[in-house]
Amino acid sequence: MAVGVYRLARDWQEELAVALAAWCAVMVSAALVAVVLGLQPWLVQRADGSSLFFPFGLAVVLPAILLPHVLVGLGEAVLAVLVWRLARARHWRWST
Repeated sequence: MAVGVYRLARDWQEELAVALAAWCAVMVSAALVAVVLGLQPWLVQRADGSSLFFPFGLAVVLPAILLPHVLVGLGEAVLAVLVWRLARARHWRWST
């Protein structure tokens, strides 16, 4: 996913592509975890209909997980750009 975002955006500005790919990687993984947790009340229930493992549905879990991860993704994007700049300054080689 992140590689695809990078490849799509690198023609505009490479640093922005690195930052966007890092942010998307964090957000997509957080969204997948949120969906798995949010579906738990519908997947597994006790005989009385209450949730067996995780009591919160998607309406609660998605914002609770994704909103903080917006900031986590921004931090990841900053770190990724800094490492990318260091790699470019030291002429590290990688294939794209």
